Amino acid sequence: MARGDEPVLGARGTSFRRWRNGFGRERRTASCVEELSFWTGMLSKRVADMLVDGIADAVRDVMGTAGR
Repeated sequence: MARGDEPVLGARGTSFRRWRNGFGRERRTASCVEELSFWTGMLSKRVADMLVDGIADAVRDVMGTAGR
């Protein structure tokens, strides 16, 4: 690219159509439905309520903990 090299692409992944169809089935499973109240509760909170003294926890809220 910057050096004139050809870009190396990764293996082709899941198409959007396949992902969408799979998600449509997944969202109806019992485990996903059980999470609904948790996520609804999260959406009802103000962002400031999730902060400590108005700032994010620098130890907990880092890129390495995304998804947990």
